[in-house]
Amino acid sequence: MNTLGIDPGLKTCAVLLRDGEYAAHCFPASAEGMCVFLSAHVDSTTRVCIEEVEGFRNQPAPRAFAFGLETGKWHGVLGALGLDFEMVKPSLWQNGLDLPVPAEGASWKRNTHKKHLIEVAQRLYHDAPWSALKTIEKRSALADALLIARWAGKGE
Repeated sequence: MNTLGIDPGLKTCAVLLRDGEYAAHCFPASAEGMCVFLSAHVDSTTRVCIEEVEGFRNQPAPRAFAFGLETGKWHGVLGALGLDFEMVKPSLWQNGLDLPVPAEGASWKRNTHKKHLIEVAQRLYHDAPWSALKTIEKRSALADALLIARWAGKGE
């Protein structure tokens, strides 16, 4: 099964998994670049999953707007190409991969959890271009997209 995982954040990334191989399209994500990537790698048989995330407490309005704009761009491009997609909450795909998630209502440090997800993805996909990604946000976007695509391939 071909699966596409999309982390639509400010540092966006999409990863296609097919037969144990992957192709990635990461930041910056122009609508044209998204179309080129999707047209080259995705067809109507691909399961497409976009992470459904909500804003963070104390997130500045311009940042929240930019995040929503990026998510909307993915929706528009996928729709224009006639590709169906599913929105998946982080808790759904993370639980589906048996990854540790914070207990509901528990306080936890977001960066600690992000670093853990990056470590998991690096173990599974050690040949991904991790060293080229200089910030935790960029490594996190790639890790999330890889893991979302992996979850989608499990047929959850």
